[in-house]
Amino acid sequence: MPPLSRGAKRLVDSTEGKSKKENVISVSYIKTADYVIEQIVKDTMSRKIEAIAGLAGGAGTYFRTWFIQYFLKSKTEHWEERDDIEIDNCNFIPVESHLFEGDDAVLIFPSGLKEYESDTQLIKEIKEFINDYLQVPKKYENIIAYFALFTWIADHFPFTCYVHFVGLTGSGKSRGIDVMSQIVYKAIRGSGSITPSSIFRLTSQFQGTLLLNEFEMTKDDSNSEKVQILKAGSENFAAFRVEKVEGSKKLQVEKFTLKGPKIIAGEHPIENAALESRIITIPMIKKTRRLPLIMSKKFSERGEELRNKLLLWRFRHIGKINLEDIEYGFSELEAFDSRIQQVITPIYYLADEATRKEILSYIKQQEEEIHLARREELDGKVFQAIYENLVDNKVLFSTITQQFNPEYTPRKISNVIRKELSLQIKEEGHDKIKYVHLTENQLKRLKAHYGYTEKNNETLRDVPASPAPPADKYNNNNHNNNKIDQTISDQFLDDIKKELPF
Repeated sequence: MPPLSRGAKRLVDSTEGKSKKENVISVSYIKTADYVIEQIVKDTMSRKIEAIAGLAGGAGTYFRTWFIQYFLKSKTEHWEERDDIEIDNCNFIPVESHLFEGDDAVLIFPSGLKEYESDTQLIKEIKEFINDYLQVPKKYENIIAYFALFTWIADHFPFTCYVHFVGLTGSGKSRGIDVMSQIVYKAIRGSGSITPSSIFRLTSQFQGTLLLNEFEMTKDDSNSEKVQILKAGSENFAAFRVEKVEGSKKLQVEKFTLKGPKIIAGEHPIENAALESRIITIPMIKKTRRLPLIMSKKFSERGEELRNKLLLWRFRHIGKINLEDIEYGFSELEAFDSRIQQVITPIYYLADEATRKEILSYIKQQEEEIHLARREELDGKVFQAIYENLVDNKVLFSTITQQFNPEYTPRKISNVIRKELSLQIKEEGHDKIKYVHLTENQLKRLKAHYGYTEKNNETLRDVPASPAPPADKYNNNNHNNNKIDQTISDQFLDDIKKELPF
């Protein structure tokens, strides 16, 4: 029996000692050294919206779900369809859920496998599908297509990135969610009102691509938790949450997997530098060309066909990804912020030469925006205050705190300096005056983090004084002489007399 993945192994271990009948586990994905299993879902018959006396019914969809088992080590390409699979006395079956039902399904999966001509042709078809239903700025057309492709192998990278459609009402941001949900890996569709608990459970169970429409940065506790989920979901971090035991009032700590690609849409940019650094932001504007007003059956059929091709592409490429090839990233990306390198490297890895040039252009702009966002947050403002007043690599702590009174207390500023900037505050002299100290390495690190170039260094260090009043023949601003020049005074009075009407 081939070794199981860690997730499947935990499920098997949890059933030890139970009978075979009891050991039934619902999953959507299993990977071993020899094969990969993916769940597929197929609509079999649509129900008409009509009620027949004495019969239950109504609007909805009948669907069938089963597994495709793709063999990784077969000499010739081979796969099989399975209703279930038995591993170590456990019977694994596909997930059955009403979330697959209807045109407004929450979960959108492939319905099978379909051959494609080539990788190049597949990317072309993805671009055509997106452009036929959605208008994005031209410089993002290739990037978003490769992002869709990346979602199908994102679980094989240690980090991932997000896409954010930003725009006013009618700009097409919600359409972006609808279009992308048709072609990304195991789409999980929701809205800004989705609860954090639902995000935890859906992303952990299916480990697909989360899409959130109408997501805005509000200050309520629920949204704050969603932001933390998004920040944690770009890397392989385990998330823990206290949940109620089913059928009991007892509480237990549960482990969740949040990592995976995510697409969000909203009217306003993300005002969180840490989260923004994980995002490809696509500014949406009102369309300038004709697009379908209604998503017809053809739209869903084209999406289904592409998903089936992309699932086959996933199977064929799972064993070809060698992270050792990009262990140190790409040399042309080394000049950029390390966070940007992390999130963009997987897409860059897949992209063709033309798209790589577009990505380089994009991340130059993105890095500037991220640095600006960091400087506008409290820690960035505190560092700027330190940097502007730095003398011999230290500055009076009171000089810093005075700039933030009364909005922030000295204790708050002290916490920012110590915990976020990782700098020391030391007492000196008999009077124990507090100073903030920086080493040359600390200064270099913080300047790089907040994006201080030589150009803006000069701007910050040489802050101009308040402008002097405009010079004229009556104004002689000599701050070393408090006496008014009598000649100028007499000339002023003579000129006034000439202008008076009496």
